Amino acid sequence: HQVVADLKSVTYPDFGARVEVTKNLAFALVYRGQFGLDLNVAANVKAGIGAAAYGDITTLALGLQTDTIDSFLPQQVVLGGSWKLTDDLRTNLDVTWVNWGAYVPPVTRIETQLSVPLPPGTQLPGGVPAPTTPAPTVVTPVSIHDTFVPHLGVEWRALARPTWEGFVRGGYEYDRSPLGAQTGTTNYVDRDRHAVSAGLGLRLIAPGKILPGDVRFDVHGQLSVLATATTTKNDPSDLVGDYTAGGHIWNVGLMATVGF
Repeated sequence: HQVVADLKSVTYPDFGARVEVTKNLAFALVYRGQFGLDLNVAANVKAGIGAAAYGDITTLALGLQTDTIDSFLPQQVVLGGSWKLTDDLRTNLDVTWVNWGAYVPPVTRIETQLSVPLPPGTQLPGGVPAPTTPAPTVVTPVSIHDTFVPHLGVEWRALARPTWEGFVRGGYEYDRSPLGAQTGTTNYVDRDRHAVSAGLGLRLIAPGKILPGDVRFDVHGQLSVLATATTTKNDPSDLVGDYTAGGHIWNVGLMATVGF
């Protein structure tokens, strides 16, 4: 047996720009490129076929090629604005275009080459017919479209002292599912998502001679609620049948930032 692996890095562009129109108003533009992680596996097998008492009748030659996209991130464009309502209150709004229409289904594509040559006048033990090459995998197209995802955030500086500041934050996001109705043979399960978040922040101003800038500590929590809905199949004899999906996702995080 021999295995040969070839690991390659995957790169994509990611950049942004922020412009302050006034002291209290700023706009930003961000672009994130498309990312795809390919998994390609090729196998070649040769094995003797026969009966123990008579030895090998022939040699089976099998060539197998599988191609899969294990992970896919669509390209995105974000346009956002930040408005400082007062010295202590700031609101942020952005809209993200997500190119889900370029989505590649994570279905393995399989191509096989099979050869079982039999000498004239011979057959496999038990009269079993020689296997033939399987047809290549046919991937059913998925109905999926681009989406626009709005995000709203508010930050309140609740405490302001000469050496430190405390912040309270809240946010909301609505992410509409990009999938079309799964009433046919495909079963990509997704639902519209409402996400609410809250966070706290602490900023230490010039905490020492070594750090003349500031040090920030931020903690956040987010709850995503996926709307519960039932998918009804067009074909009553569908092997999967109707199903109901929904749920919620928790996300928590902690971040530390050092400014110079």
